[in-house]
Amino acid sequence: MKPATIRYSIRPSKPEAHLLEVDCTLAEPDPAGQRFALPAWIPGSYLIRDFA
Repeated sequence: MKPATIRYSIRPSKPEAHLLEVDCTLAEPDPAGQRFALPAWIPGSYLIRDFA
């Protein structure tokens, strides 16, 4: 199976508030849909965080 080509674009929308606009584009999206997830961990930290 060939890995999907994913392209990200990140722009600061309000840098003083640490807010970013992120676009994610898949070259060949699956017609059945995609699932994306944010990690609940931070390297070096043992706490689980919920960023969503």
